[in-house]
Amino acid sequence: MTGNDDKTVTSSRGRVIVVDGDAEQRRLMTLRLEENLFDVRGYATGDDCLAKAADFDPDVILVNITMAGGIETCRRLKQVPALKTVPVVFVTGRDDDQTTIEALAAGGSDFLSNNASQPVMIARLSSQIALNRTQRQIRNLAPQGV
Repeated sequence: MTGNDDKTVTSSRGRVIVVDGDAEQRRLMTLRLEENLFDVRGYATGDDCLAKAADFDPDVILVNITMAGGIETCRRLKQVPALKTVPVVFVTGRDDDQTTIEALAAGGSDFLSNNASQPVMIARLSSQIALNRTQRQIRNLAPQGV
């Protein structure tokens, strides 16, 4: 598996977008996710993600927080009607309060350490996907116009 930008692998675990300007990191994250039966698309920039994400209908979006415009990408995703409820998980090596506050204020849902073990990564993503799916079901049950 190569982790190509528009490659989809059949799965029932969930659809994940990986946004990382570092091609090697994006490739490795994509491979780790595909090995765990996620459908994955990878994008090098926030602009690429914004242009193509809605067509993929992701369950969760991973954004490298240190990528140029990482936090801004989250902010912009939250302005797209089809994507505003999709959880954004920041991948980070940082552990400072200011970055955490900025990321959460931009609409980030969770953080994943760059060196997180595979089981931790899968648990965090699975939790976000389950929460997103439950919230989607609740929205679909709510009476229209309320």
